[in-house]
Amino acid sequence: MKNPGLMVTYRAKAGSTDKPIVLLGHMDVVDALAKDWVRPPFTLTEEEGYFFGRATMDNKYGITNLTSTFLRLKAEGWQPSRDLVLVFSGDEETGMVSTEAQAKYVAEHIDPAFILNSDAGGVALAEDGTPVAFRVQSAEKTYATYELTVNNPGGHSSRPRDDNAIYELAEALGKIAAYKFPVQATELTRSYFATAGKLTPGEIGQAMLRFAEDPTDTSAIATLQANPETVGTLGTTCVATMLQAGHAENALPQSATATVNCRIFREWGLLRQRRS
Repeated sequence: MKNPGLMVTYRAKAGSTDKPIVLLGHMDVVDALAKDWVRPPFTLTEEEGYFFGRATMDNKYGITNLTSTFLRLKAEGWQPSRDLVLVFSGDEETGMVSTEAQAKYVAEHIDPAFILNSDAGGVALAEDGTPVAFRVQSAEKTYATYELTVNNPGGHSSRPRDDNAIYELAEALGKIAAYKFPVQATELTRSYFATAGKLTPGEIGQAMLRFAEDPTDTSAIATLQANPETVGTLGTTCVATMLQAGHAENALPQSATATVNCRIFREWGLLRQRRS
């Protein structure tokens, strides 16, 4: 399968010696099964004045903004003081073939002054559409994916065994579900919550402010960890995302496998030290 990618250079004025700026984003979206969705998962749908579509935020929003801005500036005859390079990848959510190839090319052939990533941040709106904040991402978690497999001799379903691959795997996944990684509160995390908490209504905003003041506040931690939008900001997370088990309804499973995806929190100070 081919992996599309796009790179476009907006040339600077003649004689410019400043290093380029790279502006990037990914064009693809996480895979989905159409039967599980009310609306077509890969089609932009307009209903009652609203647009619905997967990846409108991650990251069609960024791709559209960059593309429309470049087109408008070009039409107005504007010329930058240094080269501006658009780098759009086509498989950031899957195999990352084009993503890694483009990253290698940028490092070896463009050597930019810096890179701006449109995949994160952006305008936050209240329920009534009022602008609340413009967010800029300052750090990124890394990730690791694990496969947990339980093997078993199997047999016929009419002769159940005390050990069962599915049950044993389910027991292990239950422990993962119940486990909470240690809370990590960096200077960056606390400063973000201190600002975002003032702009976020309700108990989430109040929890942000309390956590910024005291990262050991158990009530604030519980509130933020229960919210999908903020749980990942407090530390590492691991979650089961896929299951495979059994081959027939009347046979005991000989293997059961679960995929567990982890998003790993790393100290910003440690990252800076390793890069320097």
